[in-house]
Amino acid sequence: MSNTHYVCFPCRTAVKRAKSWCRGDEERAPRCPHCGGACTELDYRAPVPPKNKGKAWSALFARTLAEQRRRNGYDPAELAARKHQLEREAAALSAQLNDAKNPPHPDHAKQIRRELRRVQNALVWYGVQPDEAA
Repeated sequence: MSNTHYVCFPCRTAVKRAKSWCRGDEERAPRCPHCGGACTELDYRAPVPPKNKGKAWSALFARTLAEQRRRNGYDPAELAARKHQLEREAAALSAQLNDAKNPPHPDHAKQIRRELRRVQNALVWYGVQPDEAA
């Protein structure tokens, strides 16, 4: 069985343990031998820098944080693109509902309102208030 590297960023301490098959379980992450805090699992290819190399530890922390965010679906550029897409959808749906020349059928208007509510609720997650979206 292979070993996995775990690091404690505040202490700059590395710990090797047998590979855990249950990924993401905080209880399985070993504790730091110095401070007792939970260690962070590293990618198997990530080299652990020497303790006295502060810039290397900062870079490792930044890479690890970016990887965790990417793995959990947090990509700022992707989130911004999704927000703008939802804003465009909300504007188009509002325009369909408010079209005086060609009003939608009542059943279709009900579907449009339902979809508009769904889009507006999704926009709330991005910090846009419902009155701003429409």
